[in-house]
Amino acid sequence: MSRKTLDSSAKSTGFVEVDPLECPFREFRDNELQVDNWGLGPAAFRSQNQVGKTPTKTPHDTHHPWVDEQTQPLPRSVRNYLHGWIRAEQLALDRWNAEVVIFEENDGGRMAIGDMQLSHAQVLFRSSFCRKILSACFILERVEGLMVEQQSEAFTFVYPPEGWRPKYHIYSPGTKPGGGTQHKPGLSKTGCYLVRLFYLGAWRCVWVSDQVPVDTSGAPLLPFSPLLTHAPSKPGSKQAPQAVTASVVYLWPLLLTKALLKLAAPDMNSDEDSHCVEDEDLNEFDTMHTLTGGMNLRYYVPDYEDLWVRIITEVPLFSWDDDDETQPSTIKSKSTKKPTAKELAAVVKQNI
Repeated sequence: MSRKTLDSSAKSTGFVEVDPLECPFREFRDNELQVDNWGLGPAAFRSQNQVGKTPTKTPHDTHHPWVDEQTQPLPRSVRNYLHGWIRAEQLALDRWNAEVVIFEENDGGRMAIGDMQLSHAQVLFRSSFCRKILSACFILERVEGLMVEQQSEAFTFVYPPEGWRPKYHIYSPGTKPGGGTQHKPGLSKTGCYLVRLFYLGAWRCVWVSDQVPVDTSGAPLLPFSPLLTHAPSKPGSKQAPQAVTASVVYLWPLLLTKALLKLAAPDMNSDEDSHCVEDEDLNEFDTMHTLTGGMNLRYYVPDYEDLWVRIITEVPLFSWDDDDETQPSTIKSKSTKKPTAKELAAVVKQNI
């Protein structure tokens, strides 16, 4: 059979030829946020633009759940407990009687420390990879003046006044390009989402599904849990306030984690004949670089004194204002006696 016959047969059967040297994540462009291109990898995207007449089921078909043709990598801590996969909306309804939304609107959508300490405690305690991801998001939300790197005529993005938020990396069918306040991804009926991440010198399209890995008890193994708050306690009560589960589950931690795992690509066979449950050391993967596109600089300094000199040459050295004029009432040591009422009154009078 000739090469020409093979090519024509592949087109007629809907077979997509994949180039092993091609990046599995095509470059992100604003004009590619079209429903017809939704969920297509580089090979399928190129094939559809060349043929466009094959009567096969397209990924944007809302009557069928989207099936990810790529392997979804998982960290070792998840692989050891993996029992199955459940769609996010079904898991939220069955386990917490809650609905699913992409992101939170309160306080500009910023993460709170309690989100990590309470909501995702079990996952973060087990997985160092998930801890790094949510820690990076927590830090980036508090960086002022952050801009999107590597913009071009084909891709422009502007952060609104509140700054960086994880939701600005997530797209659903119908999401408008350009960023800003108009960037409001909604739920995808097929469960297919696009996550924009920086990889191999460009912003890339990383497609992920809303399938959640669970253990034998049905508990999620990646960040997907409702936020937990504490009910207000009565005045004078010594008992700890009771935890209250929110009625919604935010989807962005799951989608972002799954997309970053695709780029980090942990070895799925590294846990064979091993009793280790800790995540792999992915030293070559940098979460901050992937989320921002900024240059990644690492310093390996064996001498701590030399490291301190390097730090203070790059970062302004902090010092207390009027350190020599510290008031006696703020100084406390083992030899310091508790001031009498007369001495305390004299100090207060002096400060007025």
